[in-house]
Amino acid sequence: MTKEELFQILSDNTQDVTVDGGSESHLILSGSLLSSSAITEVLSTHLGEDEIRIRLNSPITQANLTASGNLLNEKFQDLSCSALFDLDAGTPTCLLEISPDSLWRLSSTYADLEGSFFDQVAFASDSLIKLASLDGSISGKTAQKGLHLAASLPGSDFFEPILWLLGNQNLLKLDGEISLSNEQPTFILSSSVSIPVELGFFRLPFVKLSLISDADGDALKTHICVETELDFFNGTDSVKLPLKALFQNPNFSFLLFLDVNDLLDAAFDALSSLVNDMNVQDLIPAGFEIGDLIQMENVVLQVLPKEKKLNSVSLAIQSAQPWEIVSNLLTLETISLGIELNDPLGNAELSMALMGEMSIDNTL
Repeated sequence: MTKEELFQILSDNTQDVTVDGGSESHLILSGSLLSSSAITEVLSTHLGEDEIRIRLNSPITQANLTASGNLLNEKFQDLSCSALFDLDAGTPTCLLEISPDSLWRLSSTYADLEGSFFDQVAFASDSLIKLASLDGSISGKTAQKGLHLAASLPGSDFFEPILWLLGNQNLLKLDGEISLSNEQPTFILSSSVSIPVELGFFRLPFVKLSLISDADGDALKTHICVETELDFFNGTDSVKLPLKALFQNPNFSFLLFLDVNDLLDAAFDALSSLVNDMNVQDLIPAGFEIGDLIQMENVVLQVLPKEKKLNSVSLAIQSAQPWEIVSNLLTLETISLGIELNDPLGNAELSMALMGEMSIDNTL
């Protein structure tokens, strides 16, 4: 196909329509009319229809092969759009750029998100949805196949309780790909804030906010995700402790958990830096042998967002080596410790729970 032939197809599928006594030009175009399986695929997958329907603001010209106006497709009804057409090795390609207004919500496009916190999340007017039929350049613009959203998230009343954790930024830039699983929208829209934030006695080097929709069978789960990390000296090296929280309402407390799969080695004395330099050794009962080296299972920070407060720090650790209490008879295989610091910058109450697994040699 040539560009002249592509222009002719676009022209042939532009119709003059009478609406409320006036005349409008509508482009109604399917991927099959363009003999493009790639365009057909993205339209049917993400629009739920195999055609683009656009109320044109101006005629399409052969010079730029661009259809600008308002979408008439149900999912993005009446949103401003621009459909850019081009050729890739003779096959038509399409990049559909959709510009929502300031009141647009994901839940207005995807009914499965209704009833979740997405009902309260409205994106700013500079947000842009891109639906492309291939990876590469389409009419001079870079495209990624599928549906992608680059959105600005204003600091609305809904997010106000956690804005301090995001450096008090009033406009966050999020982006991500929207896929469909069992016709349900699944995505991770993320924004990183590289401004250090004080959380109690910790200094967080960055905070990453994500809005998540994840299909679990027939159910759709939605979460707000906050990720950050702590700088920690384990006794020999400086390491990063990645932390993650999943929650749905920023008005309520949430927990930042250690986001690793393996146990982390550390010197027992190094734990003091995680509890505001309080002496953990003082909590160990006389006679217990924890050892110099322990393994951390978890670090949990409880955050009260509305109070802008670190409410508690909890550590779950275990001994890295068994403790032989009675030679060849009685061995404490592991000692697990739960350490908790409540109200770190207030009354600072430090407590500990001890548990263990014991083995007895019954051959003697």
